[in-house]
Amino acid sequence: MLSSDERYRSYGTLMFLLEHAHENLERQPQDSYELVAAILPFVDSVDTPDPLFRETLRGTAWKERGNTLLARNLREAERAAWRALEIFDSHAGLGEELAKARLLLAKIYREKGLPNQAIEIARECAARFKLYGNTSYYSIARFIEAWIHFGQKQFRDAYAIVSGLVEEAERGGNELALARALHFAATCARELGEYETARVLRVRALEHFEAANAPAELPRVRWEHAVALAAEDRTSEAILELYKVRSEFLRFGMIISAASASLDIVRLKHDRGDDVTGTARELVTTFVEAGMTSNAIEALAYIREEARACTLTTPKIQAARDYLKSLERHPSQIFLPPPHERSET
Repeated sequence: MLSSDERYRSYGTLMFLLEHAHENLERQPQDSYELVAAILPFVDSVDTPDPLFRETLRGTAWKERGNTLLARNLREAERAAWRALEIFDSHAGLGEELAKARLLLAKIYREKGLPNQAIEIARECAARFKLYGNTSYYSIARFIEAWIHFGQKQFRDAYAIVSGLVEEAERGGNELALARALHFAATCARELGEYETARVLRVRALEHFEAANAPAELPRVRWEHAVALAAEDRTSEAILELYKVRSEFLRFGMIISAASASLDIVRLKHDRGDDVTGTARELVTTFVEAGMTSNAIEALAYIREEARACTLTTPKIQAARDYLKSLERHPSQIFLPPPHERSET
């Protein structure tokens, strides 16, 4: 479409598509990667009323190219980041876009094992965004700094930063920003051994994610909350949350994630000593009706038959769970029972 019709190559259309790729990077990384790759060959020849618009487009395209490469090819991601920086740095009116590109560089340095350089850049960007009054990107920059501290096991430093972000989000009335900050704060509190504080923060985070109507993030956060509840021996509460997780994933067509959450339910019930025959049987019925692929159904059918034969074990459930996780990268992979199970048959 981009090649055949110049209407799809206008400045406004390409910027819209780049924003779409950026927003969907976490949920649909492959789609974002392919979309940016398709756009990049056309950004140098777009007609604009002012050269500054074209440079904004070019720099943004290279920045998003770097974002989509971050988890694929760090060397190429860094090359794309420096290309974006070169473009933005050549125009005084693109200082805010320059800071956004430098945030990408901070993430790259973090991945390269250069935390001090990454923190320095993130702090510099946060100060720049504060100067511009861009509260959204200010929070992102501070989050990145906090994650770098967290990755260095400097949990107290990370907690201090994110606690400040909680207070700022509360003052600003930003539900989603508050939810994210509370969730991160809960993670820090858990690592610091402050389990009750972490539980309270997780509950608050869930409430604000629900209020912010954030369907892309809510199930994952709820899932983490369920896992934490299970670790605290609050199994019944954990199972209830996992059923909500499953329902949310099914509603958005995320079938594999829904099935993985369901296997967590089976495991928790089994480890508690419950008879999971009915649960495992319902699992197969539900996901056949949901349109799950036949190879994935094989894993659930295996769990159903093991439960029916009273030979189900936690490692067998984990094997099915691991298989479903692998399907995210290898969707055509065939399920095979654990090696010791195959040798017995």
